[in-house]
Amino acid sequence: MQKNLPMEIIVNQEKQVVPDNSSISSLLQEMDLTEKAGFAVALNQQVVTKNKWDSTILKEGDKVLLIEISQGG
Repeated sequence: MQKNLPMEIIVNQEKQVVPDNSSISSLLQEMDLTEKAGFAVALNQQVVTKNKWDSTILKEGDKVLLIEISQGG
C-alpha cells in the first residue's frame, strides 16, 4: 500500500510541497483561499474552471498560477 508522499509543485513561481494526489481544491484549502472569491486558476498554462477544481489532481512538478481578478475603474 502506497502512502500519500509529499510532492513538489510550483505555485505562482514559488515551490510548494503538497501531499500526493492533491486536487486544486485541496491546494486552495491548504493555502486558506477557499473562502476568497475573485480569482482564477491556471494549471500548466491552461485555465481550470472552478467546477473542475475538485477533480483536477496535481502531479509532481505542476505549475499552478493563481490569478486575482480585479475590476478597474
